[in-house]
Amino acid sequence: MEFFYFSLTCDSNEITKYKDDADIVFCIAKGKISSNLNERASFTHSRFLLEKSKKFKRNFSCISHKKDLSLIAYADFKIGVDIEYLRARNYQNQVDFCFSKDEKIMLENSKDKLKEFYKIYTTKESLIKFGDKEFCDIDKLGICEQGGYYFKNSKIKFAKISSFCFEDFIFSVAYQG
Repeated sequence: MEFFYFSLTCDSNEITKYKDDADIVFCIAKGKISSNLNERASFTHSRFLLEKSKKFKRNFSCISHKKDLSLIAYADFKIGVDIEYLRARNYQNQVDFCFSKDEKIMLENSKDKLKEFYKIYTTKESLIKFGDKEFCDIDKLGICEQGGYYFKNSKIKFAKISSFCFEDFIFSVAYQG
């Protein structure tokens, strides 16, 4: 299994090699698991990831899983993360159920629709975690191009939102830095 770690400095909004003074540290475990827990891959990945990432621990953390991939983020402020594989798929059902009118327009106007779909989707999931909401609220959550988000019938709130592609996956983080 592979283990990657890198960091984000909020002012630059760029992923870099790990730095002790970074605002957010990301740790990723990727690969097949040789264990009798293969049907519970995310459980085994979490254990592996938590053990490997102990030295990066901060006041807040958030974790995300996808098949043989796990991501944990650490920061000294509240954060939410989500990770997905970038793979061709028919995503229309998710768009119809989860995306606001503005998000559908953002997707339609995008040159790379698949990447834009995953960027919006992972952003929404990271905001759900950041905002202590539940997945059933995803259709009530909207993203503004200016970096704000809103829940239907509530005021716009602002969080910093960043999305990154790495190898064959994309992840998004929502935070107040």
